[in-house]
Amino acid sequence: MPKKAKSVQLILDDNQRKFYRARDQLKGVVVLQSPGNVAVVNIKVHVYGKADTEVSEVCQDTDGKRQNLIHKDEKIYLDYSQLVCGMDDMRGLSIIPEGEHRFPFSCWLPADLPSSLQRHKEKKVTPNAIRYYVHCMVNYSEKKCDHFFKPFQVQDVLNIDDPHFT
Repeated sequence: MPKKAKSVQLILDDNQRKFYRARDQLKGVVVLQSPGNVAVVNIKVHVYGKADTEVSEVCQDTDGKRQNLIHKDEKIYLDYSQLVCGMDDMRGLSIIPEGEHRFPFSCWLPADLPSSLQRHKEKKVTPNAIRYYVHCMVNYSEKKCDHFFKPFQVQDVLNIDDPHFT
């Protein structure tokens, strides 16, 4: 019996879509290619979004030495999980036979999601960002797991008639 899937893909239903908005439904499918009977504990999909911030501050200590302090924080805007195959308790196994198998998932995006924000600096992702992604975990056992990620963009609607902008 093969120990792992041959390939796993995360496909969003509207793969041509450039961004999502708050209150949209995010739908997709996990496509698993099995080379033979593959035993999995479960397959989970996690839709996640968070803001990471990092600010550095130069200050002077009591001895007059300069120190560079780094302050980090994160805020979670979206945290949704869905079990698409198997059981959550890690006790049983599901046998996935040879061939292509599709496991659909969906979730509604909350009404208060901020827009994605990400800067690239010298081919390096900066820490000050708001990122959203779909994370798929194929759990073969308690200690063996494959991870797959698919980023997506959120764009908020800006109402210029809002009194806040006048």
